Amino acid sequence: MSTAKILIVEDEAIAAENIASRLQQQGYIVTGIVDTGLAAIQAAKLKHPDLVLMDIMLKGDMDGIAAAREIYNLHQIPVVYMTAFADEKTIQRVKETEPFGYLVKPFKPQELKATVEVALRKHQLEADMRSSLEQVEQMRQKAEIISALKSDFVSMVSHEFRNPLATIYLSTDLLESQGQQWSEEKRAKRFERIKQAVQRMTDLLDDVLSVGKAEAGKLQLEPTLFDLEAFCHDRVDEIRSISGINHTVTFISYCLSHEVRHTYMDTKVLRYILSNLLSNAVKYSPNGGIVHLRMMYPQEAEAQETQVSLPTKPIPKPDLTADVMIGAEDTKHLVTSKIVFQIRDQGIGIPPEDYEHLFEPFYRARNVGKIAGSGLGLTIVKKYVELMGGSISVQSELEVGTTFTITIPLVTRKQLTVL
Repeated sequence: MSTAKILIVEDEAIAAENIASRLQQQGYIVTGIVDTGLAAIQAAKLKHPDLVLMDIMLKGDMDGIAAAREIYNLHQIPVVYMTAFADEKTIQRVKETEPFGYLVKPFKPQELKATVEVALRKHQLEADMRSSLEQVEQMRQKAEIISALKSDFVSMVSHEFRNPLATIYLSTDLLESQGQQWSEEKRAKRFERIKQAVQRMTDLLDDVLSVGKAEAGKLQLEPTLFDLEAFCHDRVDEIRSISGINHTVTFISYCLSHEVRHTYMDTKVLRYILSNLLSNAVKYSPNGGIVHLRMMYPQEAEAQETQVSLPTKPIPKPDLTADVMIGAEDTKHLVTSKIVFQIRDQGIGIPPEDYEHLFEPFYRARNVGKIAGSGLGLTIVKKYVELMGGSISVQSELEVGTTFTITIPLVTRKQLTVL
């Protein structure tokens, strides 16, 4: 038995009550009875019926055909006309509104039920068809976007490989034709360029594979227990060794507890995140300055935080709100707190109009000039952070500097002991 809601628009009260009674006997819900076109439009808006039974001749200036057209245009509610008049002019006006049914008074209960059921079914089929067409259109648009992205991806990868390949080709050609005439030092420099070009291609391949695995959901975490503070010191020492004399790379930890510092994470993934952001901080600070890594544990940061002397604006405090769940299988039932990393530089900054594209593959800010880079690093960083259940945000000011804030779920040795 149907439970469809039906609005009756009929200017003869007795006839309306009779139709309502028949509908209720057939299992329908009558949401109301009105006798004017304006009242019908208002009732359709307020009560959202599944179907309107509309008399053509109504009280007031608006007849049923005009009211039906307005109701369907505004709310896509199907209308079945009821009328004692079937003249050619009326039928022509009715046809123009594409009704879902037409009942000529007087009509029998079975005619009423059949017309209502057909109208409801027709409307459902049309709604399903529209939904299917919309889904097809969305899929078509997505396919076009994916196709364009793949084309761009191939073009960008090809472009990025051409430079190191050109270096290798030129160097080997020169070594072959002139190498015997060069000094040992000159040959060694040329061989070093070849090695660097090969390493650049290898790194690019690794990055492309990482992006592909992330997109396919094939990246897996391998958490191990390690000293987080010592790990950060190592990352900073690595960056210091390649940063040169114009940069000062510092590390401050607000995690004083031994238990907090010994945590459970995938060190390979975390190494990529921190090393990439720290090396970017150095690379995009061509004039030097301070590159600062800051590590905070929420429960201790508030109590232990001291003033950090930096020539630029104070590092903004991150959102250190509710606990989250770690994703690793062995610790999925542990409720964890968060560890927060902030990497800040005094470099060229990021133009505001580039923010929304910053983590897209191969995208590079428009002010990077001739600073080398593939545009894949931040894409991978973001995917790795999200894989660890964390989040990443950025704040920047042109010619002042940039701060990346990473928030990652934390499981400590003490929590693992509970297992």
